[in-house]
Amino acid sequence: MKQLVLFFITLITFISVSYASFPIDNNIISANNDPTTDSWIPIIIVFWLLIISIPIIIIRFVMKKFKKK
Repeated sequence: MKQLVLFFITLITFISVSYASFPIDNNIISANNDPTTDSWIPIIIVFWLLIISIPIIIIRFVMKKFKKK
């Protein structure tokens, strides 16, 4: 049990140190104003809605057919 606690403390320490080792300069960060990336958002939303809804519709259709028989 002591080894497990020591392992977690060590892991948390390494994560904190590695996160603190890479500071981010605020002057480098800039907003992406590329208009071509904005046009993909509706396409991506429609794609995922279809990926989610088509299997659900097919499963409901098949279940209704099996219930009638």
